[in-house]
Amino acid sequence: MTQLSELLLAPTKRPIVVGACAQLVRDEVGRKSGLSGMAVKAAFKIVNKVKPGIIEEAVDALLDEFVSYLAPFYDGYLESPQDDMISHFSDQSAAVADALLGVTDTRIQRARNRSIAGAYRKLRPKGQQYVQEAVPGIARVLAVHT
Repeated sequence: MTQLSELLLAPTKRPIVVGACAQLVRDEVGRKSGLSGMAVKAAFKIVNKVKPGIIEEAVDALLDEFVSYLAPFYDGYLESPQDDMISHFSDQSAAVADALLGVTDTRIQRARNRSIAGAYRKLRPKGQQYVQEAVPGIARVLAVHT
């Protein structure tokens, strides 16, 4: 069985995966609506204005840890071939979100940029919901690149 890290983190594959994940982030932000959606879009705009290219940079910096935390879910998918990957991950969306947010929560504690850290902290209470909503997209990225 090929490890998820081998499939996604190879030098030729990594930039493609980073680009796909960054586009997923942009798409998810674009889908947000209502007052909380306006807050997400405003924070996203601030972060991008402070540091253009921050999304790709952040995805690249976090990708190794994300892949490590997603590997057990991917391995579980491989062990249950009756499921498609999107269904398998969606059925565990809360656990997937917890795993991914654990990575970002740890990282944001060390953030030096106060604007970015502040934006993250404002959005974090809704983070679980937002990441859970993104799980099918995460699974689609994995399916395409594995």
